[in-house]
Amino acid sequence: LADVAYLMRKQLRAFDLAYRLGGEEFLVLLPGANAHQAATMAEQLRHSVAAQSAGGQHVTISFGVSASAEETPFDYPTVFAQADHALYEAKRDGRDRVNRAAPNPPMAASEASSQHAMPQERWSSREGKVLAASSGERLGEQLR
Repeated sequence: LADVAYLMRKQLRAFDLAYRLGGEEFLVLLPGANAHQAATMAEQLRHSVAAQSAGGQHVTISFGVSASAEETPFDYPTVFAQADHALYEAKRDGRDRVNRAAPNPPMAASEASSQHAMPQERWSSREGKVLAASSGERLGEQLR
């Protein structure tokens, strides 16, 4: 996990925030970014992680990406639920991918969590959510 965190931090801007939410799940907040920029960053992070060996293992990562609407206040619970739903769709569709959230996801994050599948044996798979926001708050253990 420390290797993955290091690879991710190297790709982020100085004011972007990265957190470990628990287990093998990460959250990245991109202040001032829009949905397209967040998806682009998620792809960069995914490629960076996949290109390196972490802890002697080939690691892949899937991302769910969501953003607050332009010119609206950042609504963390909604944006997080959208990214969470997009992440579970990415994992369902085969992992090692970035999935951008639809503006109104069809199910809540709590419903999506029941679809969680275990990583494949020979590969280590990580999970991440990338949220584009106008501001952020401390939500978990910040990656160093």
